[in-house]
Amino acid sequence: MSTPSADPPLLIDVFELARVGGEVVGALALADLHRVLPSLASGEGEVQYRYVGRKDEHGRPAGALQVKATVQLVCDRCTQPVAVPLASAAHYYFVATEAELGRIPVDEADDEPLLGSTRFSLLTLIEDDAILALPMSPRHAHCDHAQLAVDPGAADADSVARERPHPFAALAKLKPRRN
Repeated sequence: MSTPSADPPLLIDVFELARVGGEVVGALALADLHRVLPSLASGEGEVQYRYVGRKDEHGRPAGALQVKATVQLVCDRCTQPVAVPLASAAHYYFVATEAELGRIPVDEADDEPLLGSTRFSLLTLIEDDAILALPMSPRHAHCDHAQLAVDPGAADADSVARERPHPFAALAKLKPRRN
């Protein structure tokens, strides 16, 4: 496992970056993403990010974040590591106070409102986007789940299925027959 770098926490001024159209580009060791790490089979590798400050169509301070990585997850079928590409692109706009954030209605807009600051944690935002980009059920493309259900001593998946009683077989016997 790689040693976490000394660079985080990646604090940025979202208001100034939005004003000047600034950009922050870099890469972080996956081992530095402490909230993502428990979901990974390995902390080896890095996540690349690009944050661009801007003003949105309403003149609000805003930003766009792109996150890319290839991570090792555990395959749900065979429990072996599987390489999964992550790619996330999200747009945000920032408000200055929690009261202002609380007044924003929940909607399906593309841009998500966030509480901005002059010491905003870009690391936390990168972690959030990486977590949301993780698949719920990672799998190898070649895993055959029928093979995995077979007892190593059984001949094949069909014989295992024939030996196992159907879960509703007893209910079928209770059902009255119509003539």
